[in-house]
Amino acid sequence: MDKRWLSLFFGQVRIEVRGRRAEQFINRCIEHEVNVTDIKRTDEQSIICTIQSQDVRKLRPLLRQSDCKLHIAGRKGWPFFLNKLSFKKGFVAGILLFAAVLFMLSNMLWRIEITGTDPETAHEIRKVLDKLGVERGEFQFSLPAKEDIQHAIADQIDQVAWVGANLNGTTYRFNVLEKEIPEEEKALTPRNLVAEKEAVIYDIYVEQGVAKVQPDEYVKKGDVLISGVIGEKKHRKVVPAKGKVLGETWYESEITVPLVTELKTYTGKSYTKHAVYIFGFRIPVWGFSKPDFDKYDVKLKKTPMKFLGWTLPISYETKKYLQTDKVKREYTRKQATAKAKQLGKEDLLNQLDQNARIKSQKVLRETVDNGKVKVLMYYTVIEDITVEQPLINTKETE
Repeated sequence: MDKRWLSLFFGQVRIEVRGRRAEQFINRCIEHEVNVTDIKRTDEQSIICTIQSQDVRKLRPLLRQSDCKLHIAGRKGWPFFLNKLSFKKGFVAGILLFAAVLFMLSNMLWRIEITGTDPETAHEIRKVLDKLGVERGEFQFSLPAKEDIQHAIADQIDQVAWVGANLNGTTYRFNVLEKEIPEEEKALTPRNLVAEKEAVIYDIYVEQGVAKVQPDEYVKKGDVLISGVIGEKKHRKVVPAKGKVLGETWYESEITVPLVTELKTYTGKSYTKHAVYIFGFRIPVWGFSKPDFDKYDVKLKKTPMKFLGWTLPISYETKKYLQTDKVKREYTRKQATAKAKQLGKEDLLNQLDQNARIKSQKVLRETVDNGKVKVLMYYTVIEDITVEQPLINTKETE
């Protein structure tokens, strides 16, 4: 530390020495290791200089020997500043208390705004936020991570397709994007409904147009199912064909399931460390020891501290250690086959339209190779097989 700042830390005293032997006094001070600086002569019998506050008590005998008198001209430094404040303890305490309250209020959540959705969905979102602990009056560093809040809202509310979360000052803003409900078809152009793939007709419902197939009839891709040409000869006209044709279609899928799998799981045991960062320096607050378990995942959260809208060079960190364990899952061949059937069915349903259904399923082939069960599945599905075919030539015949 610089000597000047060190002197100010311990305190300095500016003194004026008066007497015929003032110079002798200064010399005696130097002999007795009293640090004297900034020496100036003001007249023939007066010298002014600066000494350290802790050396004042050494001056009395030196003054007697030199037949001089001493006058304190000024004091500066940290000890004297604290001494002045001691006379205003109530005032200082009030300022500190007021600053502490402002600091706490600046780091709490006081407002939640939800935009982009209707009041009913906004109410559902607030219920989810309440469960997560995102409420007015909570400290910001105690709130869940932004990503966890977004996932929870999107998972628990069907109407929400996406939600953006942004903590601005003491306000949490949520911008919601709702799932779009498809609008009803408008002004359809003349068309046929044809087969999208080969199938056996399971059922047919005609709303407008002429049916060209019957149940149990085999059709190929591109065959006309419902024609948009109605009437005969001069009464013939074209319309947009409407209806639904359910067909029996077929799919194959190969699923592989290992007989032995090692999985990572969470035991539910955790340990949290708390720390404060000030100007980049980490100061531990709570949780000084290491977790008493060896295998874990770490979840880190760092929240910047604020004061009256300004972001301070201070942040609060929580480091959560989640204990993990490895579990070995073993299947018999029968269990692996059953699991393959389940996975294959779920995967196929994810690919199909939501109104489609699996009529039947059958195992075509089952083999075991390198500790894995491979199952080839055959599915019979009932689904809508129609696709539009525009009628460009209005003179088309049936």
